[in-house]
Amino acid sequence: MGAIRSLARWVPRVAMAAGSGALLAAIAPPRNLHGLHWVTFVPLLVALRPGEARTSARLAFVAGFAAQATIFWWIVATVVRFASLPKPVAWLLLAVFAAVFALPYAAAFGIAPWLRERLGVAWVFALPAWLVAVERLSPQLFPYYQGVSQYRVAWVFQLASVLGVMGVSYLVVMVNCAVAEVILRLRERRRLPWPAFGAVALIFAVNLAFGAARTARVDALLATARTIKVALLQTTAMHRTPWTKLTRQVMPEHPDLVVWPESAISQDPTEPATRTLLSTLAREGHFDLFLGGGTVDRPGTKERREYNSAYHFDRNGEIAGRYDKMVLLPFGEYMPLSDTFPSLKRISGPSDLVAGKDPVVLRADGYTFTGPICYEAILDDQMRKLSGADLIVNVTNDGWFGDTAAPHQHAMLAAVQAVQIGRPLLRVAYTGTSFVVEPHGRILYETKPFTEVAEVRPLRLASVDTLYGQGGWLFPWACVAAAIGAILKARRATPKVAPAAPPPTATHPPAPLVAPPAPSPPSPLVD
Repeated sequence: MGAIRSLARWVPRVAMAAGSGALLAAIAPPRNLHGLHWVTFVPLLVALRPGEARTSARLAFVAGFAAQATIFWWIVATVVRFASLPKPVAWLLLAVFAAVFALPYAAAFGIAPWLRERLGVAWVFALPAWLVAVERLSPQLFPYYQGVSQYRVAWVFQLASVLGVMGVSYLVVMVNCAVAEVILRLRERRRLPWPAFGAVALIFAVNLAFGAARTARVDALLATARTIKVALLQTTAMHRTPWTKLTRQVMPEHPDLVVWPESAISQDPTEPATRTLLSTLAREGHFDLFLGGGTVDRPGTKERREYNSAYHFDRNGEIAGRYDKMVLLPFGEYMPLSDTFPSLKRISGPSDLVAGKDPVVLRADGYTFTGPICYEAILDDQMRKLSGADLIVNVTNDGWFGDTAAPHQHAMLAAVQAVQIGRPLLRVAYTGTSFVVEPHGRILYETKPFTEVAEVRPLRLASVDTLYGQGGWLFPWACVAAAIGAILKARRATPKVAPAAPPPTATHPPAPLVAPPAPSPPSPLVD
């Protein structure tokens, strides 16, 4: 009976933790149920108890495991397709991935009841700072920060132009903590801390007001901005290369910029026949052509080097510039440690590419652009190196992921950069998702994956300098300092919330909350 009672106590708490994590998959693309994120972590936070440090960390790990396994379930299909591994091995790799990247959840949320016990209601503001610190300090294969969920909610997401996407993470987790505090106070039959809740409401309202004002200001700037015509080209399957045909389809509409995606051509664009074809297209159509292709340096020698590159052909058909991808994807474009252990290069699957060294700004007809390739466009540090041009042109090939959530999630992480940097972003993906993102985050002309697209769309070249670009990107480091200060203060503080008492049992009834009154002395007898 004792084991059954113990199980009955544990199952609801584990379910609440796992439910919080799994709910993040509904918030992620392509479902995009953004509003749920404001209460997603409430079940987890309510399930935690003061005085149970290890248990709290384990429950938070369960939430993280559920989140990683459901958001990134597409890893299974990708591994099977890309590495030709058996499906059971792919599921094992997903489990390992989920377990590793659940550890930041354990660190971020496992401390919540201890902070609440020591800091009182101030934990509502301290825990979000600690979560942002964990987001900043944890290694991220995919920088899927909590705040990214609001990328389609313009008035909320403008905060990313000031503090970056992790500023939105702080806001989302702060609201979750405030809602959880209400529930915990009601359960404890304690007075609600209205001043603290008022501060949370004020922060949220001020952010909405700022978001509305910035959205209107950028709209006014866009209304008077120069407009160019860009070609969105996309095909239905990997290894289909109809780019010349699609380009000729859109040439009657006189595009200013035509973009072919990453790996659009397998050969080096400087080879004579290929170069002649590309030069002729750009010259006949009188447009700038930007395309993804490989570069082979010193072929036929021991010093042979291959790059993942993107080339710019100007309107005269001349090669005006080239950008070599600076951040390569491990296990796809190179095998980690292969220089130290050359035998690793014999593993089939990964390429053996060399990373580029320098960011490049390319000059088109009256404007400039940068061309982050694939994964680079989701990395904040790399995108700051590539900022400064009038336009971001992101070429990528997401066909490896298949028809899963991955192309949508990858596109979401790239869209964030338009708001942070304050520049329009044109994303052209081999099989989708392709779109234009304006500097306040509005997404235009979004394509469906694995459909053929050949269309010309207007793109407004408005540049908006952001506080994020001028130093707001340091916000996560400020949260690191604030979180350390809060933890040090909590260590010295006297507990403000008593640990939860064990539930009563049938053999040991709970002690009464109020001692019974002492019996009155007997009244004297009267004859």
